[in-house]
Amino acid sequence: MTSGFTGGGLQGVGFGMAIDADDNVWATTYGGRSIVKFDNSGKPLSPPEGYNFNGKLGLMQGIIVTPSGDVWALGVSKNQLLYFPNGDPAKARIICEGQEVALQVVRRTVPPGHRSTGPIWVSNFISDWVTRFPASDPSKAETFKVGISPGGMAVDGQGNLWVTSHFGTRKLAWLTVARAALLAKRGDSPYSVLIHAMVAVRPGPDGGAVFVLRPDGKPVRPPVYGHGIVVPWAVAIDGNDHVWVSNFSNPPDSIAELRGYRTEACPLQYVSFWPCAPKARTISRGGFYPESCRLVR
Repeated sequence: MTSGFTGGGLQGVGFGMAIDADDNVWATTYGGRSIVKFDNSGKPLSPPEGYNFNGKLGLMQGIIVTPSGDVWALGVSKNQLLYFPNGDPAKARIICEGQEVALQVVRRTVPPGHRSTGPIWVSNFISDWVTRFPASDPSKAETFKVGISPGGMAVDGQGNLWVTSHFGTRKLAWLTVARAALLAKRGDSPYSVLIHAMVAVRPGPDGGAVFVLRPDGKPVRPPVYGHGIVVPWAVAIDGNDHVWVSNFSNPPDSIAELRGYRTEACPLQYVSFWPCAPKARTISRGGFYPESCRLVR
């Protein structure tokens, strides 16, 4: 019988979870406004209120653990970036907060991508860019253009960054994003506007899409849309560098699989056409709303 983890300040998990080298589970909590930690048996390692920075945190969302053991997390309601050096809560600090900071972590932000010797990537819900900065110096932030309203991200074995875009390249989506940004600046919640717009999205050129950036931030290819991609939400890379994408809304096919750019992991008939060019297939015809998936390698 399988049961979930409880305690340690857990009140509604945010976007995804992360597992460290000791098989401990780290998660953000949306309702608890804190970070929580469990061992692999489900025993809470965080205090009953979680790691909440003395009540200073807002609604928490994305989280990663780097190969060196550092933990990075993001909050959406206060635009916060958190840092736990070597996963140590005693040394944890808020790196930045608010829309005026250099990183511009704007609402509903997700930071899944990292490399052992590479940078930290951050997506920004109300924008058309992703942010990259060295883990050693978050002040040296750069932005790179992707689709409208980026969300989940993952880095493949070639160092390419895969980014989900809730609205793709549809120009009319900027009306929704602009309205959401105005609400956010006034201190009101933008989520109702965004959610209603995402539920209305249909697959195809006017729908959501997946973007791919090289390690230097330049686009690898045109955006991938259709083939089970409607409002792409979370993304994960498997051991063959295949890309798995979940959708926010509930299309007939809830999860899409894309071939990546690892030649030896592609069917031979496709290698001569374009080594591992993204071709999609869809799986899981279920009546559910997949929100996040993360493969820890």
